[in-house]
Amino acid sequence: MPMICICSPQGGSGRSSLAVNLASAYAHRGNKVLLIDLNVQNSLLLHFNIGDGVVQGFVPNIGNEPDWTQYIHKVGTNLYLLPYGDATFQQHNHFEFLLHQDPALVVRGLEKLNLFPGLVVIVDMPSGPHMALRQIQPLVDMHIVMLQPDGISPALLSKLEDNRFLDMPLNKNGSQYYVLNQTDSRYEMSHDIEIYFKQTLSDRLLGNIHRDSSVSAALTSQKQLREYRPSSAALFDIDSIEQKISALLDITVGENGAMLKLTGNRP
Repeated sequence: MPMICICSPQGGSGRSSLAVNLASAYAHRGNKVLLIDLNVQNSLLLHFNIGDGVVQGFVPNIGNEPDWTQYIHKVGTNLYLLPYGDATFQQHNHFEFLLHQDPALVVRGLEKLNLFPGLVVIVDMPSGPHMALRQIQPLVDMHIVMLQPDGISPALLSKLEDNRFLDMPLNKNGSQYYVLNQTDSRYEMSHDIEIYFKQTLSDRLLGNIHRDSSVSAALTSQKQLREYRPSSAALFDIDSIEQKISALLDITVGENGAMLKLTGNRP
């Protein structure tokens, strides 16, 4: 069960869009994929034309059900989603409190995913050094850090590489991978930052995603990018990144292992 965690110190870096469209790439080639939304925005549902409150998520029910997999929903061919849920302010704060009080909360909540060794799991994290990011670390095979080609990204890169983001290694294997989002070679800073990242990270820079209005338009239409505009430049970049991830994690096309059975509510 390869688990990929997409995170960033920057808000608005494109984590959710990469998570959804990376999942779409795996589903398109025949792999069963589970998206896990650990972000209070609960926005992954929107990419599948499902509104807030239509399906249950794990956070509003966290006091009643320790097994989060009860709230997995099928959202497309080969695509499954564990939503954060339409949580109230109090429910969100209770979840944050439990994260700080119970170091095994996330691992225990996702424990039953071990029954599905062929499942590709992609986790969308909130921005910043979130406690859930620390807790999920033992489960994650690859951390992908999303950054934008702006003036602050070199300083953020230094902090991440020196393990000052979480005061511990981000990945259990000792290193993380990076994606630069919304690159545009027409702008000098974007061009220079891209070169700097390539020189600094070498193969740990999985790629860059070009600035493409289709990405935001697809979200507005509540569709995956592959469905909205299959010829988009950003989708080409994401498919290229997926191929590199698959090679690094030895993910085989169409390998699913045990079938995922849903026991929770679903559309």
